[in-house]
Amino acid sequence: MDLEFKSSFKYQLIFSLSAAMHITFFLIFVLFGLYILAAFNIISILFYIFSVVKSRGGSFEKHSVGWIVSVYSEITAHAVLCTLWLGFESCFFMYSMVVLTIAAYVLYLAYDHSKFLKIILPFATVTFATLIGTFIFLLFSPPVFTLIFGRVLNELQLQIMRGINIFFNTFIIFFFAITFIAEMNVLLKKLNEANEQLNFIADHDPLTGLYNRRSFYRLFDSRYGASKENSDDLQNNIPMTDKIEKKEEAFCVIMGDIDNFKKINDTYGHSCGDEILKSVSEIIIKDMKEDDIACRWGGEEFLIIMKGGRDSCYNRIEDIRGRIENVCVFSGSETVGATMTFGFTSCFDRRDGTEGRKSAHIDDLVRIADDRLYLGKNNGKNIVVA
Repeated sequence: MDLEFKSSFKYQLIFSLSAAMHITFFLIFVLFGLYILAAFNIISILFYIFSVVKSRGGSFEKHSVGWIVSVYSEITAHAVLCTLWLGFESCFFMYSMVVLTIAAYVLYLAYDHSKFLKIILPFATVTFATLIGTFIFLLFSPPVFTLIFGRVLNELQLQIMRGINIFFNTFIIFFFAITFIAEMNVLLKKLNEANEQLNFIADHDPLTGLYNRRSFYRLFDSRYGASKENSDDLQNNIPMTDKIEKKEEAFCVIMGDIDNFKKINDTYGHSCGDEILKSVSEIIIKDMKEDDIACRWGGEEFLIIMKGGRDSCYNRIEDIRGRIENVCVFSGSETVGATMTFGFTSCFDRRDGTEGRKSAHIDDLVRIADDRLYLGKNNGKNIVVA
């Protein structure tokens, strides 16, 4: 349930509910002949109608603390007056506790921790003091209505008041509990989204959207096993290939470099170079499958880990190279193309060019792919060297 109230609407809701309750109290007090309480409620009704009108103004939230204090004071004063006047049996004292809860809800979502405590602690002190004071007074004295007029409300009148007050208080607690939970849900969702965004920023290159070099080893460890920088297996002298065979997994390492990238930057500007980088990255990302890793290794260099055997991965990288060959971006009125050279190695390759069980760890595979990349750079470029 995604529910988020604007502060002004929240205040309008509180003011409107309060006005509706005081109108109800006014009618009951008139019906039961409690005219002093009815007069007090006329003032309260006018206050809340005025508050609803004012809360629609743009500058209302600048004075929100003052309004919260005013509403808290009015409801607390009304609850104390009615309780002293009619006794605890009328259940008006419940509003003192409920208004403290609602004030805490509004303040908690509106202000920081220190400001929240500065306001809510005095509220709580006043609430407890008035409740204790009222209890002590009524412990040794009959209600004020009885003291002054010598009358008591009959059981039916008390039952009506109790019923209405219990209904209002239950409704208010339930309604604001639901809205609080719903708003907290929204805040938690936003927090999770912010954390996900921060994690994405920490792990990805901001220009291309590929993983960055910092996150590469963690991803490799989680998907394929041992890496040179972070592995308990290295301490136990367990070759990476043993883990691969155990899991029946194989992968290939590809190092790619955009050809003549410095010349593109020098001739057409860095904005054109950035567009080339983004276009190349989009092609690479589009081809990535589950457990593949595409990383911007640095500058115009890209490191790709592809899950699968030599032949299937080689065919995929050849397809990527061909699609990059067709990339073009616009620099003013000119069309700028790009090509890319790749160094390719299987997880079973060794630096002497042979294959075997005891393959090197990932950093050695990266060096093999890098050596083959530069071999390609020196032999015409725009090729995959395996």
